[in-house]
Amino acid sequence: MAENHAISRRGLGRRVVVCHGVIVPRDAIGNDVAGMVALLARERDVALFGEHVSLPDVPRLDRAELEAFIASPANTIIYHHSIEWPLGEEILRRARAQIVIKYHNITPEHFFAAQHPVLEAECRRGREQTARLRAAIPNAVWLADSAFNLADAGLPHDPTAVVPPFHVVEDWQRTCPSAAVLAALSEGGDVNLLAIGRLVPNKGFHTLVDAMAYYRQHHGGRVRLNIVGVPTGGEDRYQSALRRRIAGHGLDRHVRLLGQVSDEELLALYRGSRYLLCASEHEGFCVPVIEAQSLGLPIVAKDIPAVRETAGEAQLLLGGDPAELAEAVAMLEANPQYRRFLIDAGLENFERRFRRAEIERRVRIAVGIEPDRNQ
Repeated sequence: MAENHAISRRGLGRRVVVCHGVIVPRDAIGNDVAGMVALLARERDVALFGEHVSLPDVPRLDRAELEAFIASPANTIIYHHSIEWPLGEEILRRARAQIVIKYHNITPEHFFAAQHPVLEAECRRGREQTARLRAAIPNAVWLADSAFNLADAGLPHDPTAVVPPFHVVEDWQRTCPSAAVLAALSEGGDVNLLAIGRLVPNKGFHTLVDAMAYYRQHHGGRVRLNIVGVPTGGEDRYQSALRRRIAGHGLDRHVRLLGQVSDEELLALYRGSRYLLCASEHEGFCVPVIEAQSLGLPIVAKDIPAVRETAGEAQLLLGGDPAELAEAVAMLEANPQYRRFLIDAGLENFERRFRRAEIERRVRIAVGIEPDRNQ
């Protein structure tokens, strides 16, 4: 990607605005935006722009201020792209400022065709917008959470353009896990399993429910799956179908849909579980994987490109058959040395690739940040 070398020579603008349609805390993109702002604000004047912004303690531009900002080639826009945003595209098309686009992936619309027509349309338009931005703004510098995302956006492979998202894992060192959740998980001697993600079809929770049914039939009933996540956009057809599947297998006491939880509750769920399960059929990165690895929780996951890339080497990645996933859990329960091997490999992957300092280093390389020598 020649554009990356061009911006490195030119240098990131002294003033930067980070843009996304919705910027909120406790959200994967919100966390990435917050981490990027914290890094840039050490050496640049940084502000936010979006239609819904609620990150505290970060200056925001109104529309008039934004118009003046994007008119100057000395400034830089960092645009986080994750779904169609018509206003964002309009801003980029008119801007004379430098443009950096961070692509977070948009799920292919076919995953939502049967149950989520609104999401199907949003994702189709979002992926169409990706192609328009690539064609209409040839001088933009594109970054992505993963090499998979670069390819998904139709961009050439460039290791310097792969910048993992900022996260809050290291902030959890100051968080106390919920004592009530830890106590509940320790009751009954169950094998506690955890799954995390939006309640939408591509996340594969239906496969995990079937895996639970298989596990109980072949390895006994002392197992429990906690699922953390909420439907997207209020569409709950998939959630309703999931509840029917749980009831049909007689798993009401063994599979719990917890909805949204606090940081204290989530940390307790990680600490009190034996495995993170992931049967997702499409990811652009996979933040729960690195959260689990950082906390010493082994992963049993379906082998798809972005999960494989995020999880790193020496992890247990399988096909999507529910029986295979269930048997993997049973095998690990019977082989504590292999379970320990997975934990150690996961911790090494997190420490080497996803510490905040390493992500900051990759951002600096990708956008050519040079410290302000006048400071």
